[in-house]
Amino acid sequence: MHYKILLVGPKINISNKRVYGGGVGGYTRNMKVYLKYFKFNDFEITPCFHSIRGEINLGFLNGPIRLFYDLFQLLNCFLKLNIKGVHIMAQYRGAIVREFFIVLISNIFNKPVLYEIKAGSFESTYNSKNGVYKFLIKYILKKSKLILVEGKTYMSFLKNKFNKESTFFPNVIPSDEIPSIIPMKLDIGITRILFIGFAYEGKGVFELYDACEELVLKGHKIKLTIVGEIHENFKNYITKKSFNEFLNLKGKLNHNEVLEQFKINDVYCYPSKHPGEGHNNTINEALMSQMVICSSLNGFLGTFLNEDNSFPLKKVEVKEIVLRLNEIIENKNVAIDKSIKGRYLILSEFNTDNVKSILEKEYHKLLN
Repeated sequence: MHYKILLVGPKINISNKRVYGGGVGGYTRNMKVYLKYFKFNDFEITPCFHSIRGEINLGFLNGPIRLFYDLFQLLNCFLKLNIKGVHIMAQYRGAIVREFFIVLISNIFNKPVLYEIKAGSFESTYNSKNGVYKFLIKYILKKSKLILVEGKTYMSFLKNKFNKESTFFPNVIPSDEIPSIIPMKLDIGITRILFIGFAYEGKGVFELYDACEELVLKGHKIKLTIVGEIHENFKNYITKKSFNEFLNLKGKLNHNEVLEQFKINDVYCYPSKHPGEGHNNTINEALMSQMVICSSLNGFLGTFLNEDNSFPLKKVEVKEIVLRLNEIIENKNVAIDKSIKGRYLILSEFNTDNVKSILEKEYHKLLN
């Protein structure tokens, strides 16, 4: 017998220019992975898709309409399906009201809740918000039977602040996507640098571009490839540059095309300034392809990236990026050794085969 677990998360297979990153961000990717790869003998994960930001455009009515829609979807699932438990892929922040009502209604229907805290800004957001926000968070945590966290640092925060135990559940790669054959890196005389994501100021792409430009002007052979939606400000910035032959803008690609980019490039540079950076999907995908990682350590990135397996950025500034990229170019054997250790993270920890049993145990605890 399969017990139905309702997974509450964003709609998938939607492209919308008004959505951050075009609607193909980390939560969406996680939703797809959970539904496809977490199959259990005793449990069946059933999706309850909530609306996504930018899906409707009715001004001040957006919030109420989205909330009504999302709660209607939840009630519809409760009434039509034999749901035994609820798994919320938590976004908190602007989604806190929706998540409060989901937990409230789940408790009214006597459905135990597993609240999975993703991304890296849960603690900082809680500390910076007003009393109403803090009340909603406290209610959600109190009424949720189980808590999962994407970053280990939250385990002590939840215990000390709310006296809540939690389980570490990292962001992972589908095991069948991990390549068995790794193309050689840094072997053709051109350093091929890759960035994937929404190319806007908060991801450090201005600094990355300027750093690559500086390296090229110093005589290094650089190819910078950017995959993803391009913010208008960054597009205007690079258009004004008289010299950008080293830049390759690929735009948005499908998932298989994105995976191909990890194979044909050498260095994955992710200079994100976002303090709430989660355990990023593209970092995982770059690691599994044994790319050399050059990244900021914001949010959860610093919990698994270090000097042993990457080239961390102490600051997101042009000078620092130039320094670290130059280290990679001048010390290729060291860079390759680090990339091998980085790939081991995926093989040993961050894949669906490794964490599947963790989620299964949590579901058993949820229903017992």
